[in-house]
Amino acid sequence: MDFIVLFIVLDDTYFMVHRYVFSSLLLLFLSAALFSQQNGNSTELSLTSKEARINPNTVRRTSNDQLLELKDSIKRDAEGEVWREADITFPLRIPKGGRYLLSSHVKRTLFPDGPINDLNIKMQIGGQRITKRIVSDARNYTHHVLGDFLITEPDSLLRIWLPKGIQFEKIVINEYFPVTVPKAVQIYQPPIVPPEGHPRLWVNRESLSVVKARLAKGENRSVWQQVKKDALQELTFHFYPWKEIPYSTDLERKVQTKAFYYLMTDDKKVGREAINTLKNYLSVLEYGNINYGDITRDIGHTIYVSALVYDWCNGLLTKQEKKQLYDRMMNLSRKMSIGWPPFKESIVNGHAAEAQVNRDLLSMSIAIYEQDPIPYKYTSYLILEELIPMRRFQYQSPRPSQGVDYGAYRHMWEMNAAWLFYRMSGRQVFDDNIKELPLYWMYMRLPNGQLFRDGDVFREVNRMKPYYWGQPEMLLLDYCYSENAILKAELQRQGGVPDNPILFLLLNNPELIPSEDYSHFPLAFSTGNVTGSLISRTGWNMKPGSDDVVAEIKGGGYLFGNHQHADAGAIQIYYHGLQVCDLGLYISYGSPYDFNFNKRSVSHSMMLVVDPNESFGKDLINDGGTRFNQRSPKSVFDTLHDQWFSNGVVLASNIEYKNSDFQYSYFKVDLANAYSSKVRNYTKTFCFVNTGNKQVPAFIVVLDNITSSNADFKKFWKINTIKEPLISDSSILLHNREETGPIGWTHIKTLLPAKTNRKTVYWNSQDTINPTTPLPAISTHEPETKGYQLVISPQQANKKDTFLNVFLMAADGVKPPSVHFDETNTEYRIKVLDYLVVLPSKSELLPDSFDISLLDHFDQKVILTGLKPGLWYVRKQENNTHFKFKVKENANSLQFSGNYGTYKIWRNNPDSEKQINNINNLQ
Repeated sequence: MDFIVLFIVLDDTYFMVHRYVFSSLLLLFLSAALFSQQNGNSTELSLTSKEARINPNTVRRTSNDQLLELKDSIKRDAEGEVWREADITFPLRIPKGGRYLLSSHVKRTLFPDGPINDLNIKMQIGGQRITKRIVSDARNYTHHVLGDFLITEPDSLLRIWLPKGIQFEKIVINEYFPVTVPKAVQIYQPPIVPPEGHPRLWVNRESLSVVKARLAKGENRSVWQQVKKDALQELTFHFYPWKEIPYSTDLERKVQTKAFYYLMTDDKKVGREAINTLKNYLSVLEYGNINYGDITRDIGHTIYVSALVYDWCNGLLTKQEKKQLYDRMMNLSRKMSIGWPPFKESIVNGHAAEAQVNRDLLSMSIAIYEQDPIPYKYTSYLILEELIPMRRFQYQSPRPSQGVDYGAYRHMWEMNAAWLFYRMSGRQVFDDNIKELPLYWMYMRLPNGQLFRDGDVFREVNRMKPYYWGQPEMLLLDYCYSENAILKAELQRQGGVPDNPILFLLLNNPELIPSEDYSHFPLAFSTGNVTGSLISRTGWNMKPGSDDVVAEIKGGGYLFGNHQHADAGAIQIYYHGLQVCDLGLYISYGSPYDFNFNKRSVSHSMMLVVDPNESFGKDLINDGGTRFNQRSPKSVFDTLHDQWFSNGVVLASNIEYKNSDFQYSYFKVDLANAYSSKVRNYTKTFCFVNTGNKQVPAFIVVLDNITSSNADFKKFWKINTIKEPLISDSSILLHNREETGPIGWTHIKTLLPAKTNRKTVYWNSQDTINPTTPLPAISTHEPETKGYQLVISPQQANKKDTFLNVFLMAADGVKPPSVHFDETNTEYRIKVLDYLVVLPSKSELLPDSFDISLLDHFDQKVILTGLKPGLWYVRKQENNTHFKFKVKENANSLQFSGNYGTYKIWRNNPDSEKQINNINNLQ
C-alpha cells in the first residue's frame, strides 16, 4: 500500500500522506534526538540503519533488522554504482552549518580468494557533487573516516549508494575541529619573511636572471629545448563539472612545465593555459578518503604545483582566480597526514619530515603570503625552530639515522626547504654541516654500484639484474647547494634527473666542471658520536672486478626510530661481493616479517643475548638483540634526556695515515645502553688494516667483551652471509662473487672463545630466519632471501665472555696468512703478515707501561689500540732508539715500525723528556 493515514490531534483533522513522505517527516522529527553524545564542544550524530529511509527496489534489511544490504538481484560493482534513486537516505539535521567529520560502520561479506579489494559507497550531501568513499579495504574491513565535509544547509539530505559485499550499519557525524596551534607558534614572529612581489619560489627577482642566463649553456641547453617543446604543445583537459576525477601526475607535470615556461619567457598564452587547466582540474579533483599508499605525497604535489602557478603566473591571475587557488590549496592541506594547521605530526621524523612541509606547504605559504601570512608563520616555525635545530645536532654525525634510502629521500626534502629559503631570502638557514652529509653515500658505495645496507632499503625487490643505486635528485640539490664538483660527477654517473627537468634548470650550474677523480679522497670515514660508525676501504676502484675491500661498523649515539634498525654493533664487509651483510628486506612497513626480522638485530651481523623473559613488545619475537625502538625524539632535549634513545657511546675512533697513505682505522664503542638490562657491560673493538697487498688486501680484528646480568643468558656472536660458509676446526670460510669477476674469500679465525669452549652453527634463511624463535621465511629473487646465518656461542655459561675474531680477505687461490695469537696479563697480541695488533685484555685500556718483543728481522708495523690520551714513548732497548707520539683524545691508538728487538712503551713519565735525547719520530 502506497498511502497511509496519519492522525494528528489538531481540530479533529487528519492527513493522508505517501509513505515515503511519512518516512522523511518521521526522520526529520527524530533527527534532533539523534545527536546522542555531547563531548565538550563536540556533538556526535549517529545515523543508523534503523532510521534510514531505504529504497525497497534495491535494499533489504537483514534478518535481525540491524543492517542494510543490496538485494541479490541487484547487479552492481564495488564502486557503489549510482542509480536514479539512492539506496539509503538520511536527513542530516545538523545544529548549524559548518564543517563536519563523517565516518562509516559496515560489515564486510565479500572476501575474494586473492587480494582484498576496496569497497566504496557513492554519497551525496544536499546538492553537492556525488563522491566516492572507501568503507571497507584490506586494512580495515568495518570502519572508515569518510572525510570532512562543509555542510551549509542544516536540513540537507545524505544519499548513499551501496556496493555489493557489505552490510551497512551506520554513519557517525562529528563536528570538525582543526588541529590546535601550539602557544609558541601563536606568538611566533618569523625572522625571515617572503619579499614583496613575485616570483619567490625557487627564484626571486635577483636570481631569475641567473636561471634564465643558464638555459642555453652546457648540459642545460638540451634540457631546456625539451621543456620548451613540451610547454608549447597544446594541452586539452576534458572534464564534467558534476563528475569527480582522481589525481593525475601527468597533467600536473604539464601544468608545471607551462608555468615554468611562462616564468622564463613571459609567454602569456602559455601562462594562461597553465592557469585555466589547473583551475578546471582542481574543480573536479577528489582524493576521497584513501589513507594508504602514502597518498599524502600526491596531495602535497597538487598543492605544490598550485603554489608554483600562483607564484610564477601571479601577474596573470585575477583576484577571483587567486582566491580560487588559495581556497583549494587550503582545503587540500587538511587532507595531509600532518593536518592543518600542520601540527598533527612531528617534522623531525616520519612522513612529516618529507615533502609535506619542506616543499609543499612551505611553497604554498610563501606563494600566498600577502593574501594570508598565517600559513607561513606555521611552516617557518616548523622548519626554523624545530627541524633545523634537530638537524644541526644530528648532522654533527654525517650519517642519516634513516639509512641509505629513507635517509636520502628525507634529506632530499629538507634540501628543498633549504633551497626555498635560500632563493627567497639569500640566506642558507641550515647549519653548514648539512653540506657534509652526502659523504655518507659516497663511502657506503660498493664497487658493484650498490650500497651497504642501512635502515629500510626500498629498492625494488625481485630486481633480476644488477644496477647502480642512485639518489640523483638529492645529489642535484646537494651539489648545487655546496658547489661540489665531486657530487656533480656522481650525479652524472647516476644519469641525472630526467624526471625533473624543471628542478634541474632551476639549480644546475653548467659552468661547474664535474670531477670524477676520487683518488684524493681519504679511504676511511668516521661519522662521529651522534650516529656513530666507521667505513673503511682499500681503494676507490669502482669498476667491475675491483679488488677493493670495503668494511663498516656502526654503533653508538642515539636512536631516532621509524626506518632505523636495531643494529648497534653490526658489521658489513664487501670483497668481490657481500661477504658479511644484512639479510633483511623491506617488503612492507610493520608486517610480522618487518618487525620480527628486517628491522631487528637478528637480521644483522652482531651480538645477540637471549633473556628468555625479555619482551620486545606485543606480537614481537625475542631475537636476543638490542632494544627495538619505534619512538622518535621530537627535539634535541628529548634525545639527550630520555635514556630510551641512547644507543651506546663511541669511545674511540681513529684513522691513521703515513705519507698520505691509509694505514689502519680503529673504532671502539660501548654498546651496553643499546641493550636492555640483560647486558651489564659490552664494548666492541674494530680494527681495519689496509695491507697494500693485492693477495691479502686487508684484515680486520674484531673484539667483543660482554657481560650479561645472568650467566644463563645465552650469547650468540652472529654473522650473516650470502653463500654457504665452509667450517673447519681452524676457521670459517666465506665466499662470494659478482656476476663477472673473481671469487673473493674471507677467512675468519676465531681466537676466543677457545676451540674447546665454543660451538659454531649455521643455517639457511629459507629454513628459518630466527635462531631463537622460528619465523617463516619469505621468498624473493634477492640473494638475501637465500642467505646464511652463522653463530658462535660459548659452551660454558658465564656472565662475562670474550669473542675475538680475525677476518682475512684473500684473493681466489691464495692461501691465507697465518694468525699468531698471544695473550698476556694485560694484552691480546695478534700477528698477521708483517703486522702486530695489540689490544687490551683485562681492562678497557692498556697499562701505562708495557714491553713488546718483535721476533722477525724484517720491518714490522705495530698497531697499539686502547691507549690513554697523552704523550707516549717507545724505546728499543737494543740500540736505545726512541720515538714520541701524541695520542689524541678519543683516538686511543698509534702505529710505529720496528724490527727484531724488545720495545719498552710508556706514557707521560715526567722524566721522559730528560731520558730521551734522540727523538727519531714526532707524530
